[in-house]
Amino acid sequence: MTIQEVFTKAKEHLLRQNAKANDPDRPRVCFYRDPSGSGRKCPVGALILDEFYRPEFEGKSARNPVIQDALRASGVPVEEDKNKDYIAPLVRREKVPVFALLLELQRIHDDREVSSWKKELQGLATDFGLKFDA
Repeated sequence: MTIQEVFTKAKEHLLRQNAKANDPDRPRVCFYRDPSGSGRKCPVGALILDEFYRPEFEGKSARNPVIQDALRASGVPVEEDKNKDYIAPLVRREKVPVFALLLELQRIHDDREVSSWKKELQGLATDFGLKFDA
């Protein structure tokens, strides 16, 4: 899976779902997969194939090796960026791993209002040199 494919899949998922995968009683608590049975997923959770998802992932950061292993097994080429000073031109030259994009997708899901997601995702595509309508 390329960085563009990762972005497109996560973007389409978020815009189709149009809701956070969180605890209604504790809105700041987000899930990879909503345990209520709603089917809602965060963008990282949407990238993890069903056969590789485990309920014990909940509460763990995307930086956790078990989450990264599940993403890799699902075809997402994650390698954490050791140099946090990444910028879009580096992404275009494929020097920055998909992991940086995943963290930004998670930030949009967790910290932004659903009504702003499309605009946020458009900005993210620009920042990473990706196509929004791919």
